[in-house]
Amino acid sequence: MGLLSSMKQNVFSVVNFFEHQRCVRLSKNYLIESKCRRVYFYHIRKCGGTSLNYMFLASGGRNGAENYKILARRNDHRLIIDDRVFVGWNKKLIEGGHYFYAFSHMPQHKFQLPPDTFTITGFRDPVERILSHYKMILEMEKYNIRHPALKQEKRWVKKSFIDFLRKIPREHLLNEIYMFSRSFNVDEAFENIIKCSFVYFVDTFTEDIAKLFGCLRFNSPIQHIRKGSLLFEIEPMEMLELQRVVQPAVALVKRLKEYQKERKNHKY
Repeated sequence: MGLLSSMKQNVFSVVNFFEHQRCVRLSKNYLIESKCRRVYFYHIRKCGGTSLNYMFLASGGRNGAENYKILARRNDHRLIIDDRVFVGWNKKLIEGGHYFYAFSHMPQHKFQLPPDTFTITGFRDPVERILSHYKMILEMEKYNIRHPALKQEKRWVKKSFIDFLRKIPREHLLNEIYMFSRSFNVDEAFENIIKCSFVYFVDTFTEDIAKLFGCLRFNSPIQHIRKGSLLFEIEPMEMLELQRVVQPAVALVKRLKEYQKERKNHKY
């Protein structure tokens, strides 16, 4: 049994080696937005990111959701579709840069992208984002939806919504900031965000993504997947507490919107 397992592992290693070499060769031919060689998406949760991933992955005779599931099941979270390499969540492969499109929830300060990367991120109203996150956890529990995050995150919703706000880690509560600042510094986060190649907002999602795809010369139907149907209400005092604790993120998003509005000759 040990010998068989070892043989399987050796076969997998050989296959993986040749696949990696193919990815290296394919990625040399990618040219995105004048000088960039690849696209990377900083995926802040509950900001339309899954919809964006599905759109990029919609190729090869399957829809994006099907390809996403295949990518998630792969040991290295890498998939080749129509000579385009896609990577999800794999820090080593993301830093390696041999792909057309990659994404993860990793904060910017925990890894290093190659310099010639077209970077994307997206935002929504932080109050709405937290309410959506809370609803997602409730739905996953209610309908027994298997998700890697559920084991940890279901511990945050045992009692009331206020209890959820107390239990959710700060990096999730203020993910808009933490994604771009290890110390939760709004100024630092803002400066890092405006260095991204493209920033979209959920309330102008269709318009923004059409602009993005035009810039990248990428052809895919634009769709914003509205997930979840569970209804719930929170008390006025709970809403006030939510607004209070996410105020730094609200300030950041407002500042980003004002910045984009003021820019008349931006690059995207």
